[in-house]
Amino acid sequence: MRYAVHASDGTPLAMLGFSTAAWTLAPRDRFIGWLRRHREKNLPLVVDNPR
Repeated sequence: MRYAVHASDGTPLAMLGFSTAAWTLAPRDRFIGWLRRHREKNLPLVVDNPR
């Protein structure tokens, strides 16, 4: 999904984009404490903010 954000006077403020999260990302999985079965169950709840 992509969004253009404007101020009330129409001035552009930001462009936002969201996509699905990476299937495996070891630092994220360690930080959250996910095992494989947790990742498979919960990954659809995670979004990515690509740059």
